[in-house]
Amino acid sequence: MDIKLEPDMSIEPGHQVIVLDDSNHGVCLAALLSGDTFSGQEDNVEDDEIRVPHTADVDARIEELIDQLSHVRFSASGLLQMTMEEAPKP
Repeated sequence: MDIKLEPDMSIEPGHQVIVLDDSNHGVCLAALLSGDTFSGQEDNVEDDEIRVPHTADVDARIEELIDQLSHVRFSASGLLQMTMEEAPKP
């Protein structure tokens, strides 16, 4: 998946747009970053790219996602090193 940032002075406060591939992963990340407002059918999907305005709400979701992933990484570091086939069965 490719993630890029492009300037857009109309977006406050970030002045940028997050550009994602129009793939399953890109749609999922766009939905996660946009909250429940992204369906994949909006005007911000063009030329095989999804454009997510980097607003204060999106920035807060990015921070929360990083915090949660860091917590999982440190809480279960051994589990994250395994594939699903290698993980112990409960």
